Amino acid sequence: MTADHDLERDCDVVSSMTRPSREREFNLSHRQQVRINIALRGTWHAIFDPCPSLQEIDDENNGVIFRPFMEWAYEHGHPLDWTLHLSVYDWRGQSPLVGKLSKKVCREVRAVAAAQWAAFDRSSFLGIAIAHSSDPTWTVAFKARNVHLIRTVEEIDIGSPPAPPEHGFGYFLIPSWKLETFPGWTLLNNVASQN
Repeated sequence: MTADHDLERDCDVVSSMTRPSREREFNLSHRQQVRINIALRGTWHAIFDPCPSLQEIDDENNGVIFRPFMEWAYEHGHPLDWTLHLSVYDWRGQSPLVGKLSKKVCREVRAVAAAQWAAFDRSSFLGIAIAHSSDPTWTVAFKARNVHLIRTVEEIDIGSPPAPPEHGFGYFLIPSWKLETFPGWTLLNNVASQN
């Protein structure tokens, strides 16, 4: 157990704010423990609030997603960026709960990831398309053309689309409002190879 006097500043515990197992190292009465809990709660809400299907799986199975995923993400230096939900889905797919990851869940996590990208990306690209190897549809989102317009995320059926990503999730960025050619998929890191 870490002594209270060793934790005088928040920067002393910042590395623990995304690692649930570190909670045991601090006294429950310590103010940094509260901050760790708040940081973890914020991440929990970031994962589950926009993806109720993931929360249903977690609730039905006694919390098997959040804490183990956060440990894995910490150990592998995984960014908690727009790819977060895709990574949770992919990581969970390497478990006995793979059967609970329905097409509905897959589409939901793609929609959240696309919306996150469209909201926070600052590159010159205007849109993103995300697909999964198990589903022929694409999830597409564009940045809003001005601040008064809302962003939309759409599930589109291409008709005769190019082959989906080979394994797991793939995406490509769209440089203009009209897609002239299919640029090919950029694959996300393969979670299975990192376990």
